[in-house]
Amino acid sequence: MRSRSAPGRRLLAFVLCVGLTAAIFTAQRFIVSGEARTGPIATAGAQGAVVATRAFEAEVDRVDVASEIEVTGSSIGDAERVAANGVWVVVWTRVTALENTVHGIPAELRMADGVVYGERGWFRASLERATFSPAIPQRGAFVFEVPAERLDGPTLVLTHRPGYEQRLSSRVEIDLGGVAAEPGPDAVVLTEPEIDMGEASDASE
Repeated sequence: MRSRSAPGRRLLAFVLCVGLTAAIFTAQRFIVSGEARTGPIATAGAQGAVVATRAFEAEVDRVDVASEIEVTGSSIGDAERVAANGVWVVVWTRVTALENTVHGIPAELRMADGVVYGERGWFRASLERATFSPAIPQRGAFVFEVPAERLDGPTLVLTHRPGYEQRLSSRVEIDLGGVAAEPGPDAVVLTEPEIDMGEASDASE
């Protein structure tokens, strides 16, 4: 039996190489990245609407922009007013745990250009520090300090990580719409989170 000629072997190797490359390319198109498989499951919505995940739901009803916040206490002291290095963005939100108790919900403010600002965490009245019992809505504020010139197309991002695990966390992303970068003339009074049953509470009165 004759052995294959050198040109024939080269052609066969080329065909096999092309076929293998095509197979790898096709397979990669259908492989979900590890981050996509285990990252937070996000639900998007807009201000004024209830945005729900499997762990909690959130509704933003107002956004205040101010140069000062009036507080009853903070981790930096008992000052009555705290000035911002830029502007304070105070996002008033109603949060309800759906199945299990949720101990704190980390909050971020993401701008249109992708830059993210974390909740300052200075203020004891921040909603980020609250504990949410199932089916009991709490209304309060998430507080962010942002350079005025960077306040563009903000989105509130709330993420619940059970046991500080990223795997299969729950996340809501709420578009805050056109928020004015110019602060209002008055300080925003930051109040403690409170139970807010909304329409159900009003109907019972």
